[in-house]
This record gives sequence, structure tokens and C-alpha cells, in this order.
Amino acid sequence: MKRCLMRADAFRPSIQGATTQDCSVPDEENIMRKLALALAVISGLAGCTNAERGAVIGGVGGAALGTAAGGNDVRNAVVGGAIGAVAGTLVGAATDRRGYCRYRDRHGRIFEARCR
Repeated sequence: MKRCLMRADAFRPSIQGATTQDCSVPDEENIMRKLALALAVISGLAGCTNAERGAVIGGVGGAALGTAAGGNDVRNAVVGGAIGAVAGTLVGAATDRRGYCRYRDRHGRIFEARCR
């Protein structure tokens, strides 16, 4: 947890009256960086197939679960991410229908039909 150094007496230049206190105000720059990274990852998935999306989502979720279940260790995250990516790929590939493509009609509705 981030700690801030707050002075108990603002008029005294010495550090004797300094105390530590939790910072409750989030760093706006870090929040913006995290938001920009999340948007870049999400927009990068827009052109992916279901199998590719499943691999990414499964890998990230597996890494998070591996870390949560096994402790804060890199090996747990790597193993969980690999298992999640394989499982996500298999589930995503199963949802794709072979020989069918998605089309959009003139009213904006999406439908599936045999590929042309």
C-alpha cells in the first residue's frame, strides 16, 4: 500500500512532527494509463475470431486464477495462463461454425449463412 508523508505541523520546518497516513486519492496518471491499456487490448480483440478471443480471455483469466490460487508466484501465473489459453481456444473454436460466415443486411442486422 502506498504511504504518504504528512507533516503534523506545517509551520515547523523540522521533520520531527511528521506522521504517515494512507493516501486515499488515487494517482490520476496511473488510472489513465490503465484505462488506455485496457482500451488498447479490448480494441485489439475486435477483429479476432472466437477461438482467438477465447485464447486471450482464457489466458488472462487463467493467469489471474493461477496467481490467486497458488500465491503470488510467476510460475502459478504462467501455468494458469497456459491452461486457460488452451481451454479458451478449444471453447472458442467449438462456437465457430465451419463453412458459415457472418453477414450484415441493409438494416444492420447480423446473420449467418454459408460462405460465398
